[in-house]
Amino acid sequence: DQRPREIVGHKVAHHGVGATTTPTASPTATPTAEPDNTKCVKITAEYNADGSLKSVTIVNTTVKDAGTPVLTGLNRVYIWKTLNGMEPVEVSE
Repeated sequence: DQRPREIVGHKVAHHGVGATTTPTASPTATPTAEPDNTKCVKITAEYNADGSLKSVTIVNTTVKDAGTPVLTGLNRVYIWKTLNGMEPVEVSE
């Protein structure tokens, strides 16, 4: 299913602003290899100032179309290999 899914109003302390379990990468990190057609999941999360989750959009996409992870601030973009494994796509600084 390629349609975005949205989840609103859930508190997720382990991924909130300032969480220590968030994958670490530079806000301007780029893929280590040429972008490709490998499937991945792009998760866009918006947080409230108190760290609670405001909304989440999940889209199945490809590495080349996913863009760059943004792992700082109140609006974050995670690019994972799958939702089940929650393993980030490799990035370099």
